[in-house]
Amino acid sequence: MAVPTILTIPTELVDEIIQQTLPEGFESLALTCKKFYGLCAPSIHRHKYLRKIFQSFNYIERSQRENYDDASAGNSSRDPTFSYISTAFALLERIAIEPKVARYITEADLALDTYPPRVMSFRNIPEVDEAGPVADLLAGSVHLKEAGLDWKEYYSRIRKDLQEGTYYSQHAAAFLLTLLPNTRTLVLPNAWKPLRATEVLLEVLVRNAKRPKYSSDTPSLAKVTRFKSSPIFRLRERRHDLDIAVPFLALPHVQSFYGPMSLAIGSISTELASKSAYFRYGETLETVEFMECFIDEAAIASFLKNAQRLKIFRHSHANRPYRPAQDWDICKFVATIEREVGSHLEELSISVSESQGSILPGKASMRGFPRLRKLGFPLEIAMCNARDAASRFQTPIEGLTEEQLDKSGILIGDLVPLSVTKLSLLSKGTNGHEMALKAIFSNFAAKKASQLPNLEEINISCPWEAEDSYADVCEGLVRGLVRGIKPAGFSIHLIP
Repeated sequence: MAVPTILTIPTELVDEIIQQTLPEGFESLALTCKKFYGLCAPSIHRHKYLRKIFQSFNYIERSQRENYDDASAGNSSRDPTFSYISTAFALLERIAIEPKVARYITEADLALDTYPPRVMSFRNIPEVDEAGPVADLLAGSVHLKEAGLDWKEYYSRIRKDLQEGTYYSQHAAAFLLTLLPNTRTLVLPNAWKPLRATEVLLEVLVRNAKRPKYSSDTPSLAKVTRFKSSPIFRLRERRHDLDIAVPFLALPHVQSFYGPMSLAIGSISTELASKSAYFRYGETLETVEFMECFIDEAAIASFLKNAQRLKIFRHSHANRPYRPAQDWDICKFVATIEREVGSHLEELSISVSESQGSILPGKASMRGFPRLRKLGFPLEIAMCNARDAASRFQTPIEGLTEEQLDKSGILIGDLVPLSVTKLSLLSKGTNGHEMALKAIFSNFAAKKASQLPNLEEINISCPWEAEDSYADVCEGLVRGLVRGIKPAGFSIHLIP
């Protein structure tokens, strides 16, 4: 008796195999041979349609629906299962009807889950006994079972969330994360607000994602490489938005983190960081970017303490996330970055986008970053060093002599590592920054070859709103350095 092969088994069984390959292995199977292509042909249109709708997923607001390109989505109006999805619960309903939908989502931008908070038309959410496919989805969840959460009670919490006020459900948003095995980019909902039940569920989710694979099933979120936290616009009950990021930074393959408008005063929660599931959070990070954030030196130390693979760090400082205005110790901030990740960082950018508080006095150097290739820093750092020197020599900044500048450690060669090839000096052109420019570039043309032999490019901010005195110094510097430094491969630019 001949041994059955995949080419000889019954067609209905082959059809079931084909459905099980969607989406990951479907295209490879279809290209195996003509026979398999023919067998896969009836599913090709559906595969393309689901990929178009769900591969790069984001919630669609009511105001955007008329602009949704029905034709490019694969004639979605002909699909009885299609509906515009604007909440996590609506996406759960869609996945419950057709579970493979979840496997198509590789980019999950969940930011606009019922956000911004708005009055929505009332929707009658069925009781748990009449919940249908969604109830089945929760009842079969291994994550809820491992977390010790009763699925009926969890569904009731989702229902209660959806019938209150803004209709955002943290419970639905957290449960959705247990269903995304192929997601590589994750953006949290803007309204994300950790609750006891969802935090327990998230801990189980991360623990499972970090376990070695013993089956063909990929744990949810195990493939995430890019994670973006969300700006927290609500009234702040905490002083540490970075606590929200910790569970996701503990995922096994996260390489990139983006945190807009974060507020962090003091160290990350010891209780949170000590959980076994989050052990050595951030150890796989290679790129970190904070945009318009207020983060102090203690917070950045606890955030970076495990980031031994970090290559790129960008930080834009602002007081906007925190009221009342708070002073910032930029010199200690830089020293902390150097201590935690300075030995392996290749790109560092620090800027001040908005600051209603004061920059605290101090002295900074970035010479302790031996592998840095690209460096950008605000002239506030140079001003700190210039004020420190002026205080020690008891003279105004503009009165410092060349000998005093040499001894004070504020020249560009004292600030910038030997390894840097591209340097950006950032300023709004106000607050006396022209004095800092003149001080740090004193006699630079003569010393460039010995102090910064690898430096190929300098960019200096000179915005249109800059004070005339600052703009004049910028233009004079460019003319002087162009005349004084003439090796091939060196350039200097003013950036508006």
